[in-house]
Amino acid sequence: MHEHEEALGMGTTLIGAVLSADRLITFNVGDSRCYLFSAGQLIQLSYDDVPVGQSNQLAAHRSHALSQALGGSSLPIAVEPHISIDPPLGSGETLLLCSDGLTDMVTSEVIGSTLRTLRTLFDLCVRWPLSRSGPAPETTCP
Repeated sequence: MHEHEEALGMGTTLIGAVLSADRLITFNVGDSRCYLFSAGQLIQLSYDDVPVGQSNQLAAHRSHALSQALGGSSLPIAVEPHISIDPPLGSGETLLLCSDGLTDMVTSEVIGSTLRTLRTLFDLCVRWPLSRSGPAPETTCP
């Protein structure tokens, strides 16, 4: 940490996507994630804003330390969102936007294998959380 930096307190993270016929735009601040599920593979499109050396893309129960968040500081801190522009979603592709409420509970491998086996939104949002032991991750479904 540099002299002018302050440790972040309770801030929030942000993840979003804009879908159009000719492109997919994703953006994030913090450790909320965007995944593309395509051809049976789970691909993380977002970037985790965690201190260097604390990023572990494959494991659940990550540290909650963030190098960037919205708010959480008494000083005004510039936020630099991560933005990517990709081709539009193809047939059969799925976009998953989630907070660390999900990724702290299960690994990317579990998320990918779940998406391979649960084929409906109802299965993913209702049946899968009920079948897991421990506290259910917060899930928002349309």
